[in-house]
Amino acid sequence: ADVAPMRPQFGPFLSAVFTAAATAAGVKIVYGTATGLDETGAVRLDDGTRVDAELVVAAVGDIPNIAWLEGSGLLTDGRLVADSRGRVAPGIVAAGDVAAVPIRGSVRRIPLWNSAIEQARVAAVALLRGDDAPEFDADPYFWTEQFGLNLKAVGHLPVDGEPGFLVGGDPHGPALLHWRHPDGSGVAVAINHRIPIPKLRRAAATGLPPNSPNTAA
Repeated sequence: ADVAPMRPQFGPFLSAVFTAAATAAGVKIVYGTATGLDETGAVRLDDGTRVDAELVVAAVGDIPNIAWLEGSGLLTDGRLVADSRGRVAPGIVAAGDVAAVPIRGSVRRIPLWNSAIEQARVAAVALLRGDDAPEFDADPYFWTEQFGLNLKAVGHLPVDGEPGFLVGGDPHGPALLHWRHPDGSGVAVAINHRIPIPKLRRAAATGLPPNSPNTAA
């Protein structure tokens, strides 16, 4: 089935918000898998559709550069898997985009700049203190700007269901949205709403507006 843009990354609600903004800006969304360019320069899709374009940009994600570790004995099923303290072997730790770590019941990469910083802090302490070091348990933060929407998010995406509005009432902003995962962890998303990252983290954790008397200043 066709998957809406960014639905695997955002979840259905935020995907719909950004898709609507793209469509309103004149973007035509075509579903399918590109198989190449024909003799006229048009993009060919797997269903035979041709898409004419003056410029083609391919954005297909990232592949961690771990080929140099083949034969090292550090890879697990082709991945560099670390434990909750960043350890891949005695005396060896990993952090950043290359490392798959246990988070929320799965082992996966979190290719975000702030996660690399948090993982590195945990890994460094693990080299010194071993099992006494704290485990990696950071809420990811990232931001994006697309089609007039400025998004800042704290927490684990994607999210399902409708959000609660902590600020505003229009998902196109200014708004501060909140979701609660079944395990109790929160997600806060600011859209066209200025908010410092520490306050965004508190909103994710508490589910309360930033200026609520029940939250710290």
